[in-house]
Amino acid sequence: MPFPSSHRDSSYRRPPERKSMHAQIVRDLGMRIVGGEFAPGSKLPAETVLLATFQVSRSVLREAVRVLVAKGLVVSRQRAGVIVRPRSDWHLLDPDVLYWLIQSKPAPEFVESLMTVRRIFEPAAAALTARVATDEQLKGIAEAYAGMEAATTPDELLEPDLPSTAASPKRPATTCWPISATCSRWRCASPSS
Repeated sequence: MPFPSSHRDSSYRRPPERKSMHAQIVRDLGMRIVGGEFAPGSKLPAETVLLATFQVSRSVLREAVRVLVAKGLVVSRQRAGVIVRPRSDWHLLDPDVLYWLIQSKPAPEFVESLMTVRRIFEPAAAALTARVATDEQLKGIAEAYAGMEAATTPDELLEPDLPSTAASPKRPATTCWPISATCSRWRCASPSS
């Protein structure tokens, strides 16, 4: 089953410089929240401070806040401001939130919980895929797996246009995430899988 395009090409993990500033604001504030700079229950800086910091219009900032609300990281209340929600309310399986958590060196308990959930669901998902996948989809999975095995850094997985080498063959565009925060192995899915 293919990932929705928003999961494959999330602009909130590595927003391009030429894109709308809202993606960069989402990434910056999201990373700061999951990294603990803004503790649960605390308020984000006032809107006027954020507007001056990011040098954007009110509508751009408010769109960024709406994305953070949708990810469960904050709640926006009139006259109260934007308040960081408890970690238990965060959408921890949202690809962006998960990426930010891993980038901020998550607590070992979170990684272990995530691994437990993956051990429960992934074997069944793999079995179902093996039964219903077309030959073309199976080929895409095999190519993505070969790319995962050949990669030595996360950047090789996130930048599919890197030049090929003998040790690292050209790989199709893939969506990849670490198997664990302390593991150098990666799990990938190609757009055709």
